[in-house]
Amino acid sequence: MAADVTANADTGSATPAEPAWRARWLIIAHRAWPVLTVLAITANLLVLPGYSRSLLTRTIRAELPAAHLTPSEYVAIQICYMSVFILVCLTAATIIYLRAARELVALFCAYTLMALGCGFGFITGLTITNPILNALSVSFTAVTQVLGGWFFLIFPSGRFVPRWGRWCALAAAAGVAAVTIPAIVRVQPAPGAAQTISVGLLLLGAGAQVYRYRRVSGLTERQQTKWVVFGLTAAMAGIIVFQLAGLVVRAIAPSAVKSQVDSNLIGGVFILFLAIIPVFIGIAVLRTHLWDIGLVISRTLTYAVVTALLAGIYAGLVLLATRVLPFHTAVAVAMSTLVAAAAFHPLRLRVQHTVDRRFNRARYDAGQAIAAFAARLQDTADPDAVHGHLLAAVHQALEPAHASVWINPR
Repeated sequence: MAADVTANADTGSATPAEPAWRARWLIIAHRAWPVLTVLAITANLLVLPGYSRSLLTRTIRAELPAAHLTPSEYVAIQICYMSVFILVCLTAATIIYLRAARELVALFCAYTLMALGCGFGFITGLTITNPILNALSVSFTAVTQVLGGWFFLIFPSGRFVPRWGRWCALAAAAGVAAVTIPAIVRVQPAPGAAQTISVGLLLLGAGAQVYRYRRVSGLTERQQTKWVVFGLTAAMAGIIVFQLAGLVVRAIAPSAVKSQVDSNLIGGVFILFLAIIPVFIGIAVLRTHLWDIGLVISRTLTYAVVTALLAGIYAGLVLLATRVLPFHTAVAVAMSTLVAAAAFHPLRLRVQHTVDRRFNRARYDAGQAIAAFAARLQDTADPDAVHGHLLAAVHQALEPAHASVWINPR
């Protein structure tokens, strides 16, 4: 029997048609996404009173007067933190669903982001006495823990790479189901064992991404992977820097963080850093501005290094002026600020030059070729010589198969 084929619109070649069963399941999953999203949002809204009560522990209530906050203000701040994360996840998932959900990997990503927002939202870890709401809470949490690992096993092509990863994914799903079903029956929160399995699956997915990037991915898929990795790195770096800053503050002024309330309010900022991840996943899946990732990484590295250097220079000058030299604090701060401001531009250019030369070699070489052409152009008046220099610069910077210059006779 002849195999079904479909014509490729781009190349005109014949490719195997998508199996009928797979297309049918894709249609069902596409139509189920809005229903499940509405159900997940509804579950989060229904448990919001219980989530609010869980925030106001006895210790928190005792510390709120010292923090000059009422219970309602404290709860509102914490809910705002979580709401931002949920809204970012749902917005990214909705855009992907509306624009690219006909692709399997995009639809899977829409499900993953929806589960990430709603499954790790207000319903996580709550002790819910209502059996139906508890079942929804535990189920969404378990599905989120599984989908997060699955995403890194199949992204960006939609296929498990390496192939044995599918069996690990199925085993993890079975393990999570085995430990969460008793929690649903007994009306208990999601168990910690499911989280342990999901962490193992995430580590496996990270290893699979490295293998895929080095051995399997094409140019476009590598750009997609770079965007997701950059989003994860940016979120983790923000959390780590924020945590280190807190440790420094505690070391210098132990009384700066006085209570559990202060710690929880500061810790809520971590959720905002995590909201970076869905944005970059959305860019990668929608293939929007994929080729800008090199510029984004270059600028991020540059300004991170410049900021660290200027902070060190500023702190060193202030300490030098106040501890070694006989300057008043206000004068020392003003002098240090002027020096740091004057050093910003040359320091940025130097660091940018070093970053481009080390991490963005193609852009650095092209910039060098253009600069050399501009220098030769200043000393050349002959049109034929300019024509030759221009073609040489284009060949050096872009390496085209053919280049020519057309000059308007007018």
